[in-house]
Amino acid sequence: MPNPGPNFVREELQRVGHRGPVELIAGDSRATVPEYFRRHPDRFFDLVTVDGDHSAAGARADLSNVVSRIKCGGVLVFDDIANPAHPELREVWEESIVRSDRFACWAFADLGFGIAFGIKRY
Repeated sequence: MPNPGPNFVREELQRVGHRGPVELIAGDSRATVPEYFRRHPDRFFDLVTVDGDHSAAGARADLSNVVSRIKCGGVLVFDDIANPAHPELREVWEESIVRSDRFACWAFADLGFGIAFGIKRY
């Protein structure tokens, strides 16, 4: 499905009553995320969503790039674990996050393309 863009995200955040600061960065996450962290070495997050290019290599890179920047008790959300066009994404999630003891993990794949999330233990 096409990326709806930053205006859509801002409108949705406004619709649900979000009032905090928002910083959206467009581009290839394999380049933009490491660059962002180079420029902001002190930033850590309570919530990170990974919904990248849907390739196994891209998903592994995105997860690897963000795991160390999630606060203890923070949440990592991973999209499309049951997408029939990208069955490899569930395996990437399981090998990268579930098999690690750093996260308590759950997955929901009964509807849509599925979603998984983990709460960082340490």
